[in-house]
Amino acid sequence: MTAGTQPRPRRFIRANDVLSGQWTGEGYPFRYVVIWHNKEIVTKVRNSMIDTVLSAVELLESRGWQLVTLDESMSQACLRRPTAEAPRRAGW
Repeated sequence: MTAGTQPRPRRFIRANDVLSGQWTGEGYPFRYVVIWHNKEIVTKVRNSMIDTVLSAVELLESRGWQLVTLDESMSQACLRRPTAEAPRRAGW
């Protein structure tokens, strides 16, 4: 990273960060993002985990994002924003 260049935004976003409002997707420079839940706790709280990931997906869908795929364990969802709404990337 050179002086004046911002760090590259992360692509993996925790579902709880979406649901708590810590990550809204506003100003996100990329079209695709992965919403995930910690796989280590899948066996302990599977139903809660699935609900958390899907709730985050539904919240982002209401903001214009589209579900692309959901992994078989339902702990990760890949979403995209329609091209017309994706802001310009600068500094990467």
